[in-house]
Amino acid sequence: MDDITSRLRQTRASMIGTHDEDHYFDCHEAAGEIERLRRFGRLADDEVAAIEFASQVLLDNQCPKVSARLRAMAARLGRSI
Repeated sequence: MDDITSRLRQTRASMIGTHDEDHYFDCHEAAGEIERLRRFGRLADDEVAAIEFASQVLLDNQCPKVSARLRAMAARLGRSI
């Protein structure tokens, strides 16, 4: 079976200029995002900031176990916070 990114990129270019044009570009954008995640296997800066914020809110609200779990998840994805 072909890789999902290859199948997404095989979306027909004949969709451009039709009511399916958005679908064509969505498929190519999704393929690019999958490739980015595979290549870097880590979180983007804004994603790290969101996890850091949520983790701090949880700590402030007496939820240290959930906060630690978020931090561990970020670490597994290549970013420590």
